[in-house]
Amino acid sequence: KQFIVCDDVRREATGKEILIGVYGSGISVPSFPVQIALSFWMQFYSDEVIMPPIMLEFQLKGAENEGNFFLVYVQLASDKAGLGTVALPPLPISLQIPTNLLLQMKQQGGEWETVGEIFVEKGAAAQFAMLPGFVPNAG
Repeated sequence: KQFIVCDDVRREATGKEILIGVYGSGISVPSFPVQIALSFWMQFYSDEVIMPPIMLEFQLKGAENEGNFFLVYVQLASDKAGLGTVALPPLPISLQIPTNLLLQMKQQGGEWETVGEIFVEKGAAAQFAMLPGFVPNAG
């Protein structure tokens, strides 16, 4: 499974998904309180065709019992087994303090499972750079 937090996810006519404004090591905001809109993109693997569609529930909550920020229901279907993706559209979130956000998912009647998490903090985002002289392994 893969989990990515970004500003938006768009799907081209070719089926390609474009992830816009991907957050890598966390989300930095200038101050609190803050209102942001986040999209969530997830890759999953299914052993079988998903027909009829199944209902999935997603919730975003604070790790320290700050409450739930949203609850979204998604119908998921797939005409073949294998890798697939789910993209949640930009959802508005209002934060009062630095928060570790947990995205959780469950099938109807199941248990909540944490899909991913990301920390929202005040300040500049962490910067990483590739060191000079790095040569990818060619074989």
